[in-house]
Amino acid sequence: MKNIETFGEWSTDLQLWKAVKSGDEKAFTFLFEIYHKVLYNYGYKLTSDVALLEDAIQDVFIDVWRLRANLSDEIGSIKFYLFRALRRRVHKATEKSLLSEELSSLADEDILSLSFSDSETILIESES
Repeated sequence: MKNIETFGEWSTDLQLWKAVKSGDEKAFTFLFEIYHKVLYNYGYKLTSDVALLEDAIQDVFIDVWRLRANLSDEIGSIKFYLFRALRRRVHKATEKSLLSEELSSLADEDILSLSFSDSETILIESES
């Protein structure tokens, strides 16, 4: 197993980050290999929903790669950057899951009355 404090051919955290930002696929793969298990262990403290956690970790890495050109050049620590991104992702997914559960527990009549009351409110507000 690789030590997190060792950044392979990149001598520092910052050099690895800059390589990922520049589109270096080898650097990105290395980043994933050294941090995915750490993120899983951290994320499991946030949620015991393994499927949600695995999806959140995958989404964090997808976002890093997809949005790499827009990432900050100077970060203090890759690990804490990824922790923060995972924490946000888990929080959003948990909120979305709770909302979905609340909606699914409502009767069809309740949902219809909610949508009509929202439409009426919008109409009243637009006329005002």
